[in-house]
Amino acid sequence: MPWPWFAGQVITADDLNRSRTRQVVQAANQEVESSTTLVPTEVSIPVEAGATYWVYTVIAYSAASTQVTGAGGLRWSWDVPTGTAMPRVTAAYSLEDPDNDEDLNTGGNVILRSPSASTEMRAEGTHVDNFNSVHENAILQVGGASGTATLQFAQWSSSSTPTILRGILRTRSFYTRVQ
Repeated sequence: MPWPWFAGQVITADDLNRSRTRQVVQAANQEVESSTTLVPTEVSIPVEAGATYWVYTVIAYSAASTQVTGAGGLRWSWDVPTGTAMPRVTAAYSLEDPDNDEDLNTGGNVILRSPSASTEMRAEGTHVDNFNSVHENAILQVGGASGTATLQFAQWSSSSTPTILRGILRTRSFYTRVQ
């Protein structure tokens, strides 16, 4: 049983292990081109029925700018077990930034949203050689079915220039069972 524990309660090693923070990573770069179909990533969190988790995810990506090229960008969502709720808060590079093709060091517009697990979110690209990121916090409330919560991604607008989900420890999720 995860935190909170009560006076007089016997706490086992299993109790402590269930409550520790874990990490899942995207081990290698994953590319999608000329497709808006969501594909699963290596970022997959095992979940238990009836449990609640805190999840922090960093999605590192490279993509063409839809404002400059007319196609590209990033789209993502989560595939979760039936009956699971996953309210999220995201911060991503805005699709509405008219200056997104300029120097990244000057900054740009950021969009903050609060979608559900299956809501497909989108973020702008700047150039296929630039690294951008999305930051997401979520509470994962699993219903009656155990399984996995898997991050999925695609291009927002189909482009022959690939959208790249960056691996090698760049894209990752930290998660902790809290209940």
